Amino acid sequence: MDEAIRETEVENLYVLPAGVVPPNPSELLGSEKMKQVYAELYEIFDQIIFDTPPIQLVVDAQLLCSLVDGSILLVRSNHSSKENSKKALQKLQTANAHVIGSIFNNNKMKMDGYYYAD
Repeated sequence: MDEAIRETEVENLYVLPAGVVPPNPSELLGSEKMKQVYAELYEIFDQIIFDTPPIQLVVDAQLLCSLVDGSILLVRSNHSSKENSKKALQKLQTANAHVIGSIFNNNKMKMDGYYYAD
């Protein structure tokens, strides 16, 4: 673990790169070993963020959300449809994820005084 964790230029921010994708990532993410890795990381760090592929593509996010304290759904403006966003949230809920919020990004909004206008 010590060899794999990388320090960044940002103070107190570290990265653990995923490395080479194994032939069976879902089996690996759902394994007891992954639970041990998470427990070890949690002993070292106060907060851990897992960046996963889109929940609609693979089961990685669903597997990881069972390990973590909270999940955040990222919705990309002009890319993610309302229907797909709802389905993604349903998949998180089915996996018993504790959804703590969402991020709506890539939205081009203009500031008009104190208010945003589309």
